[in-house]
This record gives sequence, structure tokens and C-alpha cells, in this order.
Amino acid sequence: MCQSSFGMSNWIPMGNRNAHGKKKRDIPVDDLLEVVKRFRNEELLVNKEGDEENSNMLPVGRPKEYKELPSGPLYPCAAASSEQNKTKDRYKNVIPYDNCRVILRSNPSGSDYINASYIDGYKEPKFFIATQGPLPETLADFWHMVWQEKSSVIVMLTALEEQNKVKCERYWPEEIQTYGDIRVSVESTSQTGAFISRSFTLQKVGDSAQRTVEHLHYLQWPDHGVPSKPSGLLQLMDQMNKCKLPGSGPVIVHCSAGIGRTGTLLALDILLKRARAEGKVNVYDCALQMRRRRPNMIQNQGQYMFLYDVLLETLVCSSTSLPVEGVLTHMRHMQTLDPGTNTSGFTREFQAVEKLTELYRICSYREAHENHCKNLHPDIIPGDHCRPILMSVMDQHGAPGYINAVFINSNSQEDQFIVTQLPKLETLPDLWSLVWDYRCTSIIVMHPAQDIRRLCPHFWPVSGESTYSNFQVKKISSLRDSGFSGATLHLQHKKEPILEVQLWHLDSWPKDKPVPQNPGAIISLIGKVERLQQQDKESHVLVICSDGATRSGIFCAGSLICDQIRSDGFLDVSQSVRSLKKRRRQLIPNVDQYSFCYSLAKTYLDSFETYGNFQ
Repeated sequence: MCQSSFGMSNWIPMGNRNAHGKKKRDIPVDDLLEVVKRFRNEELLVNKEGDEENSNMLPVGRPKEYKELPSGPLYPCAAASSEQNKTKDRYKNVIPYDNCRVILRSNPSGSDYINASYIDGYKEPKFFIATQGPLPETLADFWHMVWQEKSSVIVMLTALEEQNKVKCERYWPEEIQTYGDIRVSVESTSQTGAFISRSFTLQKVGDSAQRTVEHLHYLQWPDHGVPSKPSGLLQLMDQMNKCKLPGSGPVIVHCSAGIGRTGTLLALDILLKRARAEGKVNVYDCALQMRRRRPNMIQNQGQYMFLYDVLLETLVCSSTSLPVEGVLTHMRHMQTLDPGTNTSGFTREFQAVEKLTELYRICSYREAHENHCKNLHPDIIPGDHCRPILMSVMDQHGAPGYINAVFINSNSQEDQFIVTQLPKLETLPDLWSLVWDYRCTSIIVMHPAQDIRRLCPHFWPVSGESTYSNFQVKKISSLRDSGFSGATLHLQHKKEPILEVQLWHLDSWPKDKPVPQNPGAIISLIGKVERLQQQDKESHVLVICSDGATRSGIFCAGSLICDQIRSDGFLDVSQSVRSLKKRRRQLIPNVDQYSFCYSLAKTYLDSFETYGNFQ
């Protein structure tokens, strides 16, 4: 049997074929990390060696797999193409095949056509119906299909409008409405993090029987894109499978066209179920089989690559999301040592996250290498894809300036944080340029005040005003609280309006301690920063420590965790830490800091009288 270059006997690279001439694409779950690393290295090499046009001509890795999928209609679509049915399609090029379309029976309108396709699940034929977002003229057809197919759950993956374009007609009432011969009543509505749950009661006109249908409306999936974090999507899938009642009909899933976001969700469900049952996955074949049921399922390359990423994270790290009411019990369980390995649950979770950091290092660091003299540590450098570019200072060639810093996502906003190292004498103007260019109204220094002078040049005035190249920084007042202190500063560049900055340094983390001594101080500081951010939605939070990694992750993780608990009603420390490490893999570098993230969660929970306050 052929072996890949990294020694696996059960997976054959895309160019190889078995004795029957068929491509073998099954990947054992244990080998998935190495496969994705190989793919990413290939993709990075192509991007380095050629421009985007050449990269598209010579795809490798996941883009190569995706481009091998057949596109366009593969089978006849006569029903959809008939003149009387064309007005029922949202997009004229997204239509169902005749051999697997949903056929409406006894429809009051007299038409048997709806733009919907049966899709097989994992070892369950017709487990799904993939359909478009209903049109005004197809609302009655949609509800007739729900009733006919005895579906107990509908999953909606689009907003009604996106980028000023209608993506789906609202097909449910405020309270009660009849669509064709189906009366729909809204019984309850609730929101849990990334999705809204609605419970409908359906009754057919002239029939006393009633049915309950759960409606799961996912809110965090941009059109043609992918979710920024997988945790909410995995929760949605879990809820979807729980809501499918025994003996009920297909799960109805739709976005706008019913192929991109819909195809990606269906593939993820199928692939995860197969991985857990058989210990292997086959992304290409899954996509191929779905495209044989509905054209162009998984609509773009980004969605196909996203499948690999979410599969890998989920299979390596397992499900780590907790409802807030279960956090304290889970923490007690995590403290128990495994008798076989003598490791705690914190250690095992952290080790799983660390496996993925091998993947996160695979990116371009061209600018960081070209500006190596500005990096305090040669291994802690920003990837080109996530670094801020300085506009108010230029390099010697007149190009935008470089600083060793990375953007970090908050729980609800992209690039909310910027993490950087303490400045060198020659990079002091760069630091203030960063603050100015990105409106960093909060600066968090993760060291006690007395340690700053030992670690770096003092980069703000002790009193009065100081000048750093073209930037003037004036101290307005001192700030002090339990566990941290700081100053209010006014920053001015040339004659432009002043930017007011709150600078805080954490006094409760001595240099010889692995973690801060007072979790409550960090929670309090996070609260102050959040209130400041609410006043200026366009601003950023700058987090600084000696090397831009070993301490900064604690503040960022704490902020993500607090927002998860408050806004989403759940805690997922593993997912929070993974999101940090995707931008800088050295953040949260050890299990002490990882378990401290749970301590931050407990401290935040303890600040509320009841967990019900999070809903």
C-alpha cells in the first residue's frame, strides 16, 4: 500500500490512486492533524512563490481538492426548468435535480414544485432537506412541505437581509398566521448565544391534530463566509440533533440559496458523526455525495477549508462548551487526577489545545523577519495576516511602519484587542503610533509599576508632558484601584485633536509568580475597560507585556470568558484560548495560566447572585 511522505499507510495524497483507479481520500482521525499541517504548508508555499492569480492556476492542498469537485448541474432539472416553476426559485442557477427533489403532494396551490432537495445524513437516507430561503410566493409551499414531511426542526442559517439585500422572506408570524392550509403559532422565543430558538405549533386547516416544530436561527454566519468561531455552530448542531424527534421527518436546513452555508453545516454533521463512529473522515467524498443530490453544495473554497479546520479542532479538543450553571461542578471534576496518567482535566484540555499550536505556526512572517531588529524575541513575532500596520510613522523607504503586534478577536468583535511587547528605546514612537492609528483608548500593562523601569524605557511621563518623535503624551491624572493602578493620558499627533487614553498596569502579578495573585483585580479591570469601550465603539484595547505573549493572554482570555458567560450563557475556555493562539501561539503558554482562566470564570460567576442573570 502506498504511504504518504509522513508515513501514514491509510491515507493517499490526492495525486495517488489505488489499484482500481479510484482516489482514496479517507483520513484516519488520528492522522488528521498531520494531513491539515501538510495541506497548510503546501498552500503557504504556493502563496509565497506566486501571486494570487498563479496560486489559483496551480492549487494545492485543500484548494486543489475543492477544485476537483464537479460544479454545476450533474443531472436533469426538468421540473425546476419548466416555465411555471421558474418564479419559485430565488436564484435561477440554484435548482434541484428531478431525482431527489421534494415533491409536494395534495398542495392546495396545485403545484408539486418547491426548490428543495433530500440529502442523506450519516447512514440515514433523507435525513436532511436542503432548501432555499422562502420567497413571498412560496411561503405556503414551505409550510406545506414542513407538514407533509413531518419535520420537527428547521435550521435557518441566514439573516432576512444581509448587506442591504433580501436573503429570505420572513416565513413565521409574530403570533399566529395561516399559510395556505397550515396555521402556524409562535409558542416561545429565546436566545442562547449564537442562535435564537423559536417553538412553533402547526395545525392543518380542518384537522384537529397539532405538531410542534423547533426553529433554530443561527446568527453568526456571514454570507459566502464562515463563522469566526466554531463553538456556537457546534452548539447549534447539538441542539438540532436533540430537536429531531424519534420517527419525525427530515431536518429542514436553509440559508439563502440552500447550498453554501447549508451544505457546510450538513457536511460537518455527517463528517463528525462518521468520525466518532468509524474513526475516519472523508471531506471530499462527503462534498461529492451532497453535490450529487443538490448542485454546488459547499459553495466556495473558504467553506471547504473551514470544514477541515472545525473538524480538526472538534476531534482534537472534543466538546468543551459548558452551560454556566454547570461550571463549578465541572471545575471540581477537572481538579481530579486521572489515575492512569496522574494528570488533571486542566492538563488534558491544555495538552489538546497545544497539539493545534503546531498548525497555528504555519503562516507567513515576512515583515517580522525583515524587521527582526524590532523584535525582542525571535520566536515571538506577528504573522503577516494579523498584524497592525502603522500609518503615522513610515520606514526608511516611505512604506507603512512595522511593530511587533497582533490583532486578537474579542468574543463578539473582530480585532478588538491588540497585543504587543514592551517597547525598546528605538521603538517608543512606534508604540505611540500604534495607540494613535488604532484609537487604543485603553492600555493594559501586565506588570506591576515598579517592574516597568527594569523591563523597558518608561514610555509615558511620570508627570507633565513627554515627546516621542511626533507624539506628545501628557499625564492628566493618576488612577488607582485594588490590584491595579495607572494614569489618564492625553495623546496628540502634530496638531490633530487629542486622544484620551486610560493606561493601567497590573500590580497583583509579581514577577516570580506563575499567575496573578488576585483574579478579582483582573475581573474588575476588564469591567472598567468594557465600560470605556462602550463609549467609543471604534476604539481598540492595547495589551502589553514584556515579550508580547507570556502575560498578555490572561487579560484577553479573561475578557473573552466574561463576555461568553454574560452574552452567550456558556463557558468555553478551550475555544477562547484556541482563538488567542491562532493569532499568537505563545499566548497562555502553560497549564497554570490555562487553569487560571477557569479561576477567572469562577470569580466572575461569584460576582453575580444567581446564574439566571446571564440569560
